[in-house]
Amino acid sequence: MHKYLLILSFIFGTAVYSAGQSHFEVHYLDKKMAIKDGETLLTDHVFTEIGPISEGLAWVNKGEWYAYLDTNLKERTSYKFTDVRDFKNGYAVVSLDSAFGIIDVKGKWILPQQYDRITDVREGMACVLEGEKWGLYDLKGHWIIPPALSEIPVYRSRYLIMMKEEKWGAMTADGDMILEMKYDFITCNGEVFVDDKKILIGLE
Repeated sequence: MHKYLLILSFIFGTAVYSAGQSHFEVHYLDKKMAIKDGETLLTDHVFTEIGPISEGLAWVNKGEWYAYLDTNLKERTSYKFTDVRDFKNGYAVVSLDSAFGIIDVKGKWILPQQYDRITDVREGMACVLEGEKWGLYDLKGHWIIPPALSEIPVYRSRYLIMMKEEKWGAMTADGDMILEMKYDFITCNGEVFVDDKKILIGLE
């Protein structure tokens, strides 16, 4: 599932799993992996996948289940996820049977594992899909926009572009409306259209 994230270097039955400047060195035996340091095995051959180290944590897989290990090879979570992502900005999106949630680097739940889709965390926020509606969640613990949007919000440097019931608007990351939800379309560049005519509203 996550093999596209890994950089393999096969030498005499061993491989190095790399992510930027951090990696675990891996040894193969009978299609299973062990983490090693030089010629010393640090674990048994129990893993089927090993991810890159991101923010001091790496996801690992034993058969159907994923968990996170720290760089001391201690389990930060138990093996309870069916899909995982790398940690970014202190958080990771995880899922169990297509129900998504967010955990922090301590393994604590920040957003319950009950949503249909969640984007990676950016600037302390994540876009969350519940049913057919998107919302915007502030990881400090509250909804900036409860799930009610027809399309996923688009991040810009200073604002968010969003659509609800076929009308578009824009707001700041703090939840202050810049443009009411009344426009026919707003491009990713902040160009606004009404009745197929582009108007200038000073978003850029």
